[in-house]
Amino acid sequence: MTYSGLFDEEKKDKQIAKLKKQNKNLKEIDQAHQKLNGELQKEIEKLKKENEILKEGNEVLGIYHPAIDPGPAIKELIERQIRQGKAMVEIVKMHKKNKLFKSAAENWLKNTSTLETIYRKLIRKN
Repeated sequence: MTYSGLFDEEKKDKQIAKLKKQNKNLKEIDQAHQKLNGELQKEIEKLKKENEILKEGNEVLGIYHPAIDPGPAIKELIERQIRQGKAMVEIVKMHKKNKLFKSAAENWLKNTSTLETIYRKLIRKN
């Protein structure tokens, strides 16, 4: 029997001890990771519940929701205001001396024009 294998056994024992220590550290890291992952999952569930509550609250309050497109409603409003503005212009032509009605019609048309400009900007962003 040779003694050359004795030194290899000592190296192997040191390597095994080192690997056991490393394995233990990895298990501790894994446990910490699992604990953090569990806490994150709880936090995610909490945030989901809070988000649902906020959505319901916004719907009850009638606050704008990004999934609801206001574009068609605004376009319909603009078209209705344009029709009313045209009718107002015809009435102003019939009653030229009524300055109050004339100024009201002018303001109506300015507001409609402003609303249409805002609508065009809104459409361009989408």
